[in-house]
Amino acid sequence: MAEKKYNVLIVDDSSFMRRVISGIIKSNGEIGIIDTAADGIEALNMINDDIEKYDIVLLDVNMPKMNGLQVLNHIEKNKIKCKVIMVSVLVEEGAKETILALEAGAVDFVLKPTGIEGDTASDFEKRLIIAIDEVIHYSGKRKKAFTSETAVLHNKIETKSRDRLLNKLIVIASSTGGPKTLKDIIPKLPKEIDAPIVLIQHMPAGFTTSLADRLDELCDIHVKEAEDGEVLKKGNVYIAPGSRQLRIMKDLSGKNRFSVKDEGAVGVLNPCADITFKSIAKTGYDDITCVVLTGMGSDGKIGIEYLNGYKDTYVIAQEMSTCVVYGMPRAVINAKMADRILGLDDIAEEILNRVGVQEHGC
Repeated sequence: MAEKKYNVLIVDDSSFMRRVISGIIKSNGEIGIIDTAADGIEALNMINDDIEKYDIVLLDVNMPKMNGLQVLNHIEKNKIKCKVIMVSVLVEEGAKETILALEAGAVDFVLKPTGIEGDTASDFEKRLIIAIDEVIHYSGKRKKAFTSETAVLHNKIETKSRDRLLNKLIVIASSTGGPKTLKDIIPKLPKEIDAPIVLIQHMPAGFTTSLADRLDELCDIHVKEAEDGEVLKKGNVYIAPGSRQLRIMKDLSGKNRFSVKDEGAVGVLNPCADITFKSIAKTGYDDITCVVLTGMGSDGKIGIEYLNGYKDTYVIAQEMSTCVVYGMPRAVINAKMADRILGLDDIAEEILNRVGVQEHGC
């Protein structure tokens, strides 16, 4: 049987960017048709002519006539089965629109280069190829919830009892598909939750600011970017700033503070959840709830494995059928580190059951 070819539609109002993107993806042997559209209206006409034609749509965020978010909303509303990757510029408005697009169903986004040569152009090419590879190889139909792969591990350990005297911490790691998943989890958590929540989402600088602002709009619980030297407080969600590495450190007075440093990526990960998880080993937290959500790769596994040697940890992994990309949860499940494997609708409740809420006056 011949290998399946994947058809791509490139939507961008810049003829130069259409040529650049076409040139990059032509080198991928799994790509079949490459069509282009200069604006959202032209793109929708092409999609509507044959709603099953395109497997992947590379969609510019800001365009005349109809922007990328409007095109995406049409695709989602009409249940057109193509995967959408947003192609965005790093400006405030572009970041906000990209976050909304990821909430609405786009599987990933790629930053446009600031020039035709140099590091940003090379990074764009590398990231675009990775994003397309994720869509081709790691997205699509998945097994139903709690298949034989997950059922045994689901009941591996009974839920550990809570102790209000414990100093508790929640750390969430997510990547591809994370913003939409987080929108379904974080707003369900009350501001009285008896722990700080630290969120590691793989994103560049600027976009994590927009993600924090957007989640804060949707939640009763306060959501913000973590700041270097900031003391962690219960009932707050702290997002690791993009393009920085986040650690949690215990100071001389015994308070737990953030260390946020510009020290480069681990592989391509900046922030990297493994770094954050490892840092918790030397903090004052003695009860850690680790949540591993959708994303390619295995970020979080090594860090949790290290942390297990020092702290009482409880690991929640997102169940396969609700992941955009199953890599990160699968890594901790296959390593037999998951205490619970849960669908998206059950994760917030499990976090709350595990951690509890603060007593009045605390």
